[in-house]
Parts: sequence; C-alpha cells; structure tokens
Amino acid sequence: MFQAFYKKLIPRIYVKRGFTLIELLVVIAIISLLMAILMPALNRVRKQARRVVCAPNMKQMCTAVVMFADEREGKIPPVREERNGTWMHVQENNHEARWFRTDNDIYWNLGLLWKYKYIKDGKIFYCPSKQAYFKYKDYSDPVFPTAVLGGGWGVRVPYSYNPICKSLEDRERVVKNMADFKAGASLLLVDVLRPGGVAHINGWNVARGDLSVDFVIDPTILEDIENSDNFVNQDYETWDLIMDKLRM
Repeated sequence: MFQAFYKKLIPRIYVKRGFTLIELLVVIAIISLLMAILMPALNRVRKQARRVVCAPNMKQMCTAVVMFADEREGKIPPVREERNGTWMHVQENNHEARWFRTDNDIYWNLGLLWKYKYIKDGKIFYCPSKQAYFKYKDYSDPVFPTAVLGGGWGVRVPYSYNPICKSLEDRERVVKNMADFKAGASLLLVDVLRPGGVAHINGWNVARGDLSVDFVIDPTILEDIENSDNFVNQDYETWDLIMDKLRM
C-alpha cells in the first residue's frame, strides 16, 4: 500500500527511464552515417585551408626575394653561395632547387633569405600540406635549421626555387636578376613538385616572376612524372617539360 501511495506522490517527470538496446543502436547508426557523410567534406575543407595558407607563404618568400635583389643590384638568390662569397648558378640535379643549406654551412636558394634575415620564421619555407615530403618539424630539432631528416646531408624545403635552366645540356639558370622575369610567364617557386604526389587537391601553387601566385591543375604533369625513370635526380627532359607546362 505504501509503495502505491509513493508512486502517486512522486511526479512522473522524476521517473527515470533508460534507453533500450535497440534505441541505442539506432542512435549510433545515425551518428556513424552522419560522420561518413561529413568527413570527406571536412577533409576537403582542411586541404583547401592548407592551400590558402600556402599561397601567402609563397607570396612572402617572393617578396623577400625582391628585397634581397633590391639590395644587390637586382640579383636574386643563386643556386648556392660558397663560403668565399662566390655565387654558383648551375643546377646540377633537379632536386637541388629544393636545397636550403648543406652540412658545411653553405646556403642554397631560399636558404639565403634565411641567412640574411629577410625571413625569420622557418615555417614560412614549408608547405602546410600533408602531401609535402619535407616538413618544418624535420629540421627544427632542437632549432631551425637542423639537418635531421635522412641523416646529416642538410636542410631541404618542399618548394622548387627558380627551376628554369637554359637547356637540357646547359643547366645554368636562365633567371639571375629580377629583370629577367617576364610577368606572369616565368616561375619563381613551384609547390611540392616531386614524384608520387601533388600539393593541394590535384594541383600545385605556382609563384610567377611578377609575384602573383596561381593554382595550377594539370593531370598530364603527374603522367609525365610517373612515366619518368629518374625524375627526382637527373631526368632533365621530363623536368624541363613540366617547367614549360607550369610556366604558362
């Protein structure tokens, strides 16, 4: 009798009722379905955001190149600067366009912007894309730039700097001064151009001689890379073909 009276006394709002197993499974299934629908879209947004961050980084590097040149009678950073101050302009291998500094403290390409303090944040030199093979964290232990990735050869960046050479036989760079750039036609930086991957959602950011940054999508470039036997090192024919495609 007391239990019956107690139940009437307590309002129904305070009576607890748990989920059944079926209801719980239905909720989990709905959440899983929503996640499956939303995750690809979220990943695409993340990739788009990384590309958006990458473009102004490239713009900042290009601006630093202009500042470098303004103080050196229009001359832009060379392939490398020897310890005695001699500038070298011959790109002996394709991958040398990505070198930043070597173990013997010789600075290359964009590395000269760091050496002479035109850029003081090392992260600027690294693409935020997950597709980037070389990352800032690989060269910042304990401080940047530290040669730690793949041994002690030196420091590399994911961008190919000023990669255009005179010909297949003559690997001297065409552009040595800002005046050599043709607005919108010549390359200054190429974003993550290497075998096996693209930088951002099927394409690359490309910085031009007029300091503009374009996003280029060209499926034939990946085909050229895949068909090359030794693109990463000395396949200059494929390398120059790709540079011509990106140049326009």
